[in-house]
This record gives sequence, structure tokens and C-alpha cells, in this order.
Amino acid sequence: MSRFGRALARSALGVAVFVLWAGSALADGGALDPTFAGTGIATMALAGSGDLNAVAVQPDGKIVAGGYVGLPGAQNGLLAVVRYTAAGSLDPSFGHNGLVTTDVGTGVIYALAVQPDGKIVAAGGSFDGGVEWDAVFVRYNLDGSLDSTFGHGGIVGPTLAPDAAIAVQPDGKIVAVGSSGNIVVARYNPDGSPDAGFGWGGQVITSSPNNEDGAALALQPNGGIIVAGDSASPSDPTNASILMRRYNSDGSLDTSFGSNGAVLTPAGVPAAASSVVLQPDDKILLAGDALVGSQYVSALARYAGNGALDASFGDQGVVLTGGANLGYVDGAHSVLLQHDGKIVTVSDGLAWGWGFGLARHLPDGAMDAGFGDGGIVTTTFGSTTTGSARAAALGPDDKLVVAGSTWPAFPGAGGGLSFEIARYLSDDSHPLNIDKAYSTGNGTITSAPAGIACDSTCFAYDAQFADQSLVTLKAHPLDGAAVSWRGACSGSKNECTVTMQQAARAVHVSFSLCVVPRVTGKRLAAARHAIRRAHCSVGRTKKRFSSKVPRGRVISQSPRRGRTLAANAKVKLVVSKGRG
Repeated sequence: MSRFGRALARSALGVAVFVLWAGSALADGGALDPTFAGTGIATMALAGSGDLNAVAVQPDGKIVAGGYVGLPGAQNGLLAVVRYTAAGSLDPSFGHNGLVTTDVGTGVIYALAVQPDGKIVAAGGSFDGGVEWDAVFVRYNLDGSLDSTFGHGGIVGPTLAPDAAIAVQPDGKIVAVGSSGNIVVARYNPDGSPDAGFGWGGQVITSSPNNEDGAALALQPNGGIIVAGDSASPSDPTNASILMRRYNSDGSLDTSFGSNGAVLTPAGVPAAASSVVLQPDDKILLAGDALVGSQYVSALARYAGNGALDASFGDQGVVLTGGANLGYVDGAHSVLLQHDGKIVTVSDGLAWGWGFGLARHLPDGAMDAGFGDGGIVTTTFGSTTTGSARAAALGPDDKLVVAGSTWPAFPGAGGGLSFEIARYLSDDSHPLNIDKAYSTGNGTITSAPAGIACDSTCFAYDAQFADQSLVTLKAHPLDGAAVSWRGACSGSKNECTVTMQQAARAVHVSFSLCVVPRVTGKRLAAARHAIRRAHCSVGRTKKRFSSKVPRGRVISQSPRRGRTLAANAKVKLVVSKGRG
């Protein structure tokens, strides 16, 4: 596998990126995050084919994305997982320079999830040259190696199972959803074996007179499983409606939800759901696409916990966004719920070329005018490059992460296929500047939320943080150094908190060791002052008679001058009592 990684993973290449407004020290909500890969977009050029279909953000801010890669002229694609650091560089601790490939025949990853222990579960398809694709599930360790405790050497399948979406339960069991004309839901034990307590031998196939597709799932705290997709009559397969089903934890349909466990939402136009997210108040958000005339637009719907449309949201529970008069966004691939209740849909976007499109709505479904241009952000990649967004995820700091790919816009345009990961700021923000002054000691500085990562060699660092947010800076002294803060926060504790305002903020920090000063011959008060200024402390002080040193002055000290010790190390003194 590593030879494919070496052939496919090159260093990140710069691309021309066009956004709907120019950046500045003030970054509007929806602006590309300048602390991520320098421009807000991390690019991995591919030697052959490839695409990213899934993305997740780890608690430490690292970004994991999955899809496939293929070498030029190769007959099969390889499952591909790539991981970036929170700063936007390929993570060298994962696989080969941030990329892991797995050969399962011709394969592609459709969905992935990060377990609480950091392991990565991927679901995808495998084609061995037969008639149809089979499902395959793979689990990776934190370093990208296959987890030998899962399935057979880290792999389950190929098997006849759903693979469109996955989620990990709190008990470690893995739920997957897909379709075969009917919705199929499967559950696996943490070791990859089918869960015999779910449905029939670990799988549920829900019969229906219609053609039903399961595309997304969400796990409720009570163990319920929400599945979203679409339903269409066999006699009119192009006129689909949004479908949602809820299953109990044992795989049976929850008959208290909608009509016998199902909710069908005709949007007035052909529509389908591709993403689902749960609100803290148990309301359910679905996003997908709707065909309005000849153009697909983003469809967003919200439901009460019992499956009824929420009439307080949009137009009787439904919001359609897109078209030439509503912002250039296509059907939604993902829906994200920010901590403040605002809702973001991610799709393909059109502005001087295809690229990434984001739309943000207020909790009542109205467009958020404070996000991008009237609630819409479109990012494209130059006149000769086209792109597509496939998946999105929300970071622990509410930053928006979008994954997809780019390729030449027309024959002869030059360039090739690339993986693209973009990170956007969710709110108006300003930079927090860290100035680490040269002193006698050293240390590192980190922040919560993540953003500041000033190591022992850096003397200046800055990152964007949302206005009115609280940023906790934490100093990590080396060799017992003492910490001193100035500027937007002050004091000598290892932590300080900065309130971000509608302007840049600056913090100065220094690390100091005890460098023992020369105090022999000084009066006691002056000696004490010099010791404290040198970040040392005054130790035991003795007095004795001296025929040479005047009364009240220091006869000797320990340690000797020039010694470098941990901050606040004690300096012992002997002071003259005068002639005896």
C-alpha cells in the first residue's frame, strides 16, 4: 500500500481560490480560515484519479477524509483515507505522509466515523468484476494501520450490506444504512461481527411498495435510529419525495413516529434527503435536493420529535435555497448544526465556475445575512479548474470543514485531479496575536479553542477567533521557567483568558528562569530586591559577625552567581552583624 501512497501523495500545491469577497484582518462569518494551510484550503494533487466523499473532525481538530484513489492506467481504485493536522498540513503520524490506501478490489469510501477512542471506521463499496458492488467496512488505528481486532485483519466484507452512511453508538456498535430497492439497516458489534440482537441476524430490510433509498442516519440518545432518504413510486421513479423512518434499538420500526414509523414529505417538486442532524430539543433537520424546473436546489426541512413538520421553520417546515434568484447553490450534500442553533447546508456552488457552496440559515429557517453574501458563500478554484463539494463536518470550535475534489474544467486546461479540504470561519472574527519575548527561559503556548500552537522555537503566532468568544491561552514552561503575561491578559499563572472583541488583540508572554545574581557586598534590602528581579527567591538568611564586611551587608551567598536554576529557586544569604 505504501507505494501507492508515495505515488499519489505529493506536497500540497497552491491553487487560485476565488471567494465572493476580499479577506482582511477582520474575517466575516463564512470567510476561509487563514490559519488553515495558509489560505483556508489544503490541496493534495493526485497522480491519477480520486475523490473524497466523507469527512470528520477529531476532538483535537485533526481532519479525516475518505474516498478513493487510482494510479494512472490502473484497473482498480483503492480505498483512501487522508488526515490533516488542525493547521492544514498532511499529518506525518498517519499512514504514509498523511495518506492510507487499502486494496479491496475496486473500492471507494462513502462514509466514515471517528470512534471515541480515536479509531476510524470507514464504509464503502467493493467491486470484484462481477455484476454488482458489495459493501466493505474497514477500521483503522490512530496511526492509520488496519485494526486487527476488527473483522478479518481490519476488514469486514465484501458482503451484502448497506454502506451509504454509518454511525458509532456509545457502546461501540456500528450502525450502517443503505438500500437495495428497500431501506436496509445493519448493526455490527465492536469486533465487526453482525449484532444478532438487531433485526434478523444483524440486519433489517424494510419492505415497501415504493422504491426507497436510505442515504443518511442519526442516532438518538434513547437508542432510536433515524434514517433519511427518498421514496418514489415504481411507475414514476423520477418524482421522489423526502422520506424518513425511525427504528427502535432492536431494529423494529417505531410505530409512534409518523405513520407506522415513516414520514413522507412531498415538497411539491421531486426531492430527496441526503443528510440528517438532530437538534438538542429533539427536533430533526433533513437536507438534500429538490428539482425546481430544470435546476436542483438545496432542500431543508425540520420536524418535531414525533415526525410532524415544524410549521415554525421556513414555509411550513420546508426551505428551498438556490437558483439564479436565491444564490448559486446546488442540492445539499450535508447539513450542520452550529452550537448557536444556526444551520449550514453544504453543496456544489456556482460563481465563475463550479466549486463549494455554503448557505447558512437562522434557527427559524431564514437566511443569515451575516454569513457571506446574504447567507451564501461560494468558493471556486480558478477559470481553468472546476470542483465539487462532497461532504462537510463541524469542528469543536464551530469552524466549517468541507471536503471534495477539483479537476481541469476543459480538455487542455492543464493540471489534474486534487483532493480539496476547505475550512471556513463560522462567525465574524479577528486575529489574536501572540508575542513570545526572548528571556532566560522558554516554553510553548496553546489555546482552547484550538488555533494557537506556538512551540519552543516560535516567537510570534496568530490565529483567528470569533468576536465575543473566550480564548484560554495555556503556557507550558520548560525546565521550570516562570510565566509572565502582558497585554490583553496579565498575571503569572500558566493560564489566561482573552475576550475577543471587534478588533485584533495582542498578548505578550515571557518565560524566565532563575539566573542567580551577584549580591555579595550589597545591603540586605538591595540583595533581596535583586534576587526577586532575577526570578529567584530569598532563602534562609543567617547573620554572623565579620571584621571585613560592614553591618547589614551580605557576606556570602549560595548558590554562586551565574547559576541557572528553575524559577523561584532559593538563594541563601549570610549577612554581617558587624564587628563582634
